[in-house]
Amino acid sequence: MQTPGTPLDAGISTDTSKSDPQFSKAAVVLCRAEQGGNVGAVCRAMESMGFSRLILVQCPDYDSNIVKMYALKSFWIYEQALRVDHLHDALGSYAYAAGFSRRIGARRQTSRNILDWAETQINRQTSFALVFGNEQNGLSTEELSCCDESIYIPTAEGQPSLNLAQAVQLALWECRRQVLLKSFLKHTSTITREVLETSIDTLLNRFEPFSVYKKQKKEDIKALMRSIFSRANCSQKELQRLFEFFEQVTAQIYIKKHPDSYKKT
Repeated sequence: MQTPGTPLDAGISTDTSKSDPQFSKAAVVLCRAEQGGNVGAVCRAMESMGFSRLILVQCPDYDSNIVKMYALKSFWIYEQALRVDHLHDALGSYAYAAGFSRRIGARRQTSRNILDWAETQINRQTSFALVFGNEQNGLSTEELSCCDESIYIPTAEGQPSLNLAQAVQLALWECRRQVLLKSFLKHTSTITREVLETSIDTLLNRFEPFSVYKKQKKEDIKALMRSIFSRANCSQKELQRLFEFFEQVTAQIYIKKHPDSYKKT
């Protein structure tokens, strides 16, 4: 057990090399989890989402065979998990902690939807802990008070309670989704208005000799296409592929109008 007042990682080798860089300083914290199967499933969920740090707070000794059966190749996460007696000690090494709970009461913090939470917090935090309660009662009021925020997963009223491992999986996916989305937006090259208008002009000029549209309608069609493509947020590659298709269409129109000029090879 962790000795109060000492750094959480002191004397313990925690391998984070298998975790994604953005989650190397993040941890999943399970408070009083009762079932070894759930803990094993949590380990599997963690590795699939790029997490590797697991902290067990006031958790019993589990049957390793059961944990391994559910964790499969992610059993190593359980083997290197840190065990502590108090949640306060577990969170001492992290800058931010989010407690996941579906219960809202007078003494509990105002809960925030997981979607809003992930969108506003994940990409601004590097060292954070995600805290989950046990299978029967979730997080206690005292445990939730140790966290900076209370987060809930909006489930249907017919079955509002999630299995512990399922709740962890959903939470970690929202973390991963935000990181992936940020990376996607960063590397996606959008088209400038100037490039888009030039491409549309080129395309319409190709169609003009075939009387596909009336000349006086060209500006209206151009404005419509510009509006559609702008709202679609196409990449340069997507626009190029689409316009190459239009090029093929104009070629076919030309062949039909001038069959004598088409020579089969």
